[in-house]
Amino acid sequence: IFYEKSNLTVQIIARHWKYTLNANNSKLTTAMLSMFLQPDHPRHIAYVRSHSLEATTTLLISKIYLGLRPSATLLKQKKTKALMATFAKHLLCLSGRAALAKLDFLGIIIATAKKDDAEPKLAKAVLKSTPF
Repeated sequence: IFYEKSNLTVQIIARHWKYTLNANNSKLTTAMLSMFLQPDHPRHIAYVRSHSLEATTTLLISKIYLGLRPSATLLKQKKTKALMATFAKHLLCLSGRAALAKLDFLGIIIATAKKDDAEPKLAKAVLKSTPF
């Protein structure tokens, strides 16, 4: 269901992830988005493999972008800046496990973006990002 274009679950979770500064909510939404991009539960992995969805995980980044900036017409560069700004804001406000979860999620997003060179600008944007 999450992989269908008409499903807005990932966008809604991404929107909640962007605006929450509560450590518990942040950990929960970060874990959920991480799970979508890098499944680790055996049932989820089996589902992804049995439905040949490995290639569609990079499309979930587009859904995350849309959740952060609800405009399909915005350039990916602006969406990437919004993503980096959200990470920077969260890392300034959070500490401990919640901050570690954010850093792990950033790594997962970068790995997913680099996979099959799907989102090459995202990986470069992290290196050039002023907050980082």
